[in-house]
Amino acid sequence: MSEAKTYLAFAKTQKESGQTELELILTITPAFTFFDYNRDGVKELITKTLVNFGACPITKTYYSAYHFSKDGIRQLDSWFNGSNPAIEQNIPFN
Repeated sequence: MSEAKTYLAFAKTQKESGQTELELILTITPAFTFFDYNRDGVKELITKTLVNFGACPITKTYYSAYHFSKDGIRQLDSWFNGSNPAIEQNIPFN
């Protein structure tokens, strides 16, 4: 079953049982690295977070890219696994 169908079946079951809100769980993982995300010659901080939808069996990886400067930290981009495969396969997570 595709993830979309799995999620829709889960949401339907929750609704039928009287649930009015779906629980979203973020699991912060210690996965981070520095990588030249936008090819500007400066390495950005890339983080990886696992996202679960409560009891639903779907888990997705969420990436975020941050730039550091004297003015602070700025988020450049964020995406779910599979949205930027060319970048994801080059990020050196251990």
